[in-house]
Amino acid sequence: MQYRLRIARRRAQGSVDIASQMIEAPTVNAAIEAASRAMGTFLADVPGVGILTEVVAGGLVWSCRQNMPSPPEPDFIRP
Repeated sequence: MQYRLRIARRRAQGSVDIASQMIEAPTVNAAIEAASRAMGTFLADVPGVGILTEVVAGGLVWSCRQNMPSPPEPDFIRP
């Protein structure tokens, strides 16, 4: 199966670097492992996000935030 990995990281100047990579993997778990390794290589210790999608169906398979603060909670979830 084919998957597309997109990774974004902030540059010091304030713009964003984006990398895109195709991953060929026999299973979803293998694709996630490959995406995690690629994300670690591209980001090193720089904060960023990675999104893995399945190419044919286009659905989200996996996403990860690395070295980033937690997102704020949406108002509709608070009691």
